[in-house]
Amino acid sequence: MKKIFIQYRYFFVTLIVLFNLCYSLFFIYFGIDLQDGFYHINRMITNDPYVMAFLSYKIGYFWFLLFGKSVIGFRVLNVIIYQLILYAPFLLIESKENKYKFIFFSLILNFCISLLNWNLLGYDTFSFLFITYALVYFIKFIFQATTTNLLFFSLFSVLAVASRMPNVLIIPIVCFLILISGSHYKLKLKQLLTFVLVFSVLFTILILLNYTSFQNYLVAINESLKVTNEDHGLVHLLNNYMNHFFKICKYLIVLVVLYWMYMKSENNKKLRYVVLILSVFPFVLFLKFVFLSGFNTKIALFFGAIIIAFLSLEFKSENPLFTITSKKIIVLSLILFQFLPCAGSNSGLKYSGIVIVFFSFIYFQSQLKYKKYFFFLILILVPFLIFEKFKIKFMDENFTKLNTKLEIENLAPIRTTSHRNNFINEVLLINNSEVKKGNNVLIYGSNAHIFNYLVNNSKSLFKSFPMKLNNKEEFNFLKENYFKNKQPVVILVPVEVDKYKLSYFENELIKLGYNRSFTNDYILLKPKEI
Repeated sequence: MKKIFIQYRYFFVTLIVLFNLCYSLFFIYFGIDLQDGFYHINRMITNDPYVMAFLSYKIGYFWFLLFGKSVIGFRVLNVIIYQLILYAPFLLIESKENKYKFIFFSLILNFCISLLNWNLLGYDTFSFLFITYALVYFIKFIFQATTTNLLFFSLFSVLAVASRMPNVLIIPIVCFLILISGSHYKLKLKQLLTFVLVFSVLFTILILLNYTSFQNYLVAINESLKVTNEDHGLVHLLNNYMNHFFKICKYLIVLVVLYWMYMKSENNKKLRYVVLILSVFPFVLFLKFVFLSGFNTKIALFFGAIIIAFLSLEFKSENPLFTITSKKIIVLSLILFQFLPCAGSNSGLKYSGIVIVFFSFIYFQSQLKYKKYFFFLILILVPFLIFEKFKIKFMDENFTKLNTKLEIENLAPIRTTSHRNNFINEVLLINNSEVKKGNNVLIYGSNAHIFNYLVNNSKSLFKSFPMKLNNKEEFNFLKENYFKNKQPVVILVPVEVDKYKLSYFENELIKLGYNRSFTNDYILLKPKEI
């Protein structure tokens, strides 16, 4: 079998690369969210200069100019980015034999990162891309401290920060890692100054291209900080971080115990099989909870735990391949960069799971005697990963219920549930009917982003992501901007419609003379004269 693979290696490599791409593209036609995805797309197609992620939205804007407004188009870009992330560690593989092995590993790892891809093109997607390549070139720099590698990781560091501002933590991380490296202090100082200088020059260029002056940039930052919602407050962030941190620790304990049992079963094949069978049960347990959550958070945390466990055990291994200093830097860089995408995110530490793409690199470099156990862990996961991918769609129903094809322009031919299809069409029908009568229409609420995409694209309407109906400031903003000349017909689309308890928004509109009616999915408020 091995001889056949060697003989036809180019064919198998091509086949695997195409399969990875097709497997990822297949899912772009299933499931439609109403919130996050369209929040980001709206910012992209309106060329919104959101300072905290200006490069991400600028790239999305250029994509829109080239390929149009279709959601499928943005999802294709999302798949391309994830494929670039998948193959990024290939740049670290030197052995020709390992390069072919890497492609075979990519088949398994593609199933892993596919479960972390929710068809959601936003600043986090671009952040993953640039952080991954910054880490690749930083590791290359540790192996070989050339000016080229230094310039490339400086470039990708700049792109990472410009795509998502909290990634600015990459600067102290890189400075710290260079300072503890084994280089002579004069060389370390030169490397630090070069990194800071290149970063400063490139970031300045990006700022001037987007904001024309530093004054405009600082004003934009100040305005952005003013509208930061409580979901990104320090207490809320720390609570999410600690919650996920303890979950990772639990997974680490399970992994280390199973690894120890595998190690002790070296001369007992029966015991080794028992250990491998036992390894399945943790997956079954937390995948059960994944089904309930629908966001695959626990599997993402488990990916992060696998890498931390592997690196920790490798760090303690005997006869390491690297010198102790370079090995320490590489291990630290992988762990620190792993948590960089989580900085400032109200999603806790789930984005740390993207580091799983470095599994093959770690595996090839590892001198851990029983490193095959970690390969078996990933291999055992594959059927669960495939099953889970078909089980849950981001902010939509079970895959088997996505049986209705959307016929709406820019959404077709995505499949969703018949209920969601009817809901979207019903709201659009009301909107179009009122517009034909010469009435203005305001669609507002947590689920309004998709309708803003379909009928409006007003920049002002998505300044607030949650569009909360009990927020006095948001209502006053809308009243000042949309109720001056002619009172609009208002369609409220919160996540859940409360038929009997009125929100602040509804009470204020009723005071202005509005009549209220509702369904299970939306609330319709019309001025009495209409």
